[in-house]
Amino acid sequence: MTPHEMIESYVREVARRLPRKLRNDVAFELRDLLADELQAKADAAGGPADAAMALTLLNGFGRPADVADRYRPASFVIIPASQTRGFALTALIGVAIQWVFTLPTVFAEPEAFPGQVLTRLGAWWTSWGLGAFWLPGLLVVIATVAQGIAHRWPRPDAWAPPPVIVDRNRARRPLLLLGLLGWALGAGLWIAMPWLSPHLPGVLPRVFAFDGAFLRERAPWLLPIWAGHFGVHVAAFVQGRWTALTRRLGLAFSLAISVLLAWFIAAGPVFAAKATDEAAKGLTALVVAFSLIAAAVSLYREQRRLPTPRGLPSGA
Repeated sequence: MTPHEMIESYVREVARRLPRKLRNDVAFELRDLLADELQAKADAAGGPADAAMALTLLNGFGRPADVADRYRPASFVIIPASQTRGFALTALIGVAIQWVFTLPTVFAEPEAFPGQVLTRLGAWWTSWGLGAFWLPGLLVVIATVAQGIAHRWPRPDAWAPPPVIVDRNRARRPLLLLGLLGWALGAGLWIAMPWLSPHLPGVLPRVFAFDGAFLRERAPWLLPIWAGHFGVHVAAFVQGRWTALTRRLGLAFSLAISVLLAWFIAAGPVFAAKATDEAAKGLTALVVAFSLIAAAVSLYREQRRLPTPRGLPSGA
């Protein structure tokens, strides 16, 4: 095959991937462009163009499908490039959360599924396993509708700078203090519950009685992790701002608490009363789900965080 035959074959591969109304114009333009570049390479080499030279040129120009995309009319995309990473992270975390809370039942609660482990696993896969993919599908539909609206009614391209550059590392002390007080109150109530519940009136002592194995084997692990998380926020409050270290420590303690709470759910009863235990585990599962989503958002923002230049106002 001669060099010009190779160019013609390449041009045809590109053109057939385009709408009919564009094929002739694009083929004409692309054919001339490639012929000129091939001739320039031949002149630089001091000899006639050959098949190897043409093949190198065409490979460097790109795959026909990619070249066709360059000539294709602009249209709206479902997931913009700037949002692809966040979209994928949200979808994967959503599926993972659903699997984390449903897959353990295959092994921890055999009565939930009849038969052997493989049979229970197959039943899980055809129900909760595949069912978890409703979230990516929903996200795609929402993104498609949103991008379609934006394409049909585009927003003005004008951009205006914000009146104040906000220092994202600045700690909002009033809110942080309120959170710390609530945190300390919740921790104190949690620690005191085993001693307070027997003195509650009526049937409440039986309703809120903890499982003995939980108190001995699992509950003590929560206190040091909780204290570490509390200490990170106290440090941010004292310093008046978040540092890279305190942000990473806070994220690590948040993930550790989520893992610990998931263990609490899967390892056995927390409360002695079955109804109380089921309600508490349901609420705990929601807490873990929201905590994981918040941790994923924090991690995503941390990776995208830019340092605040010195000398700029800190903002509100």
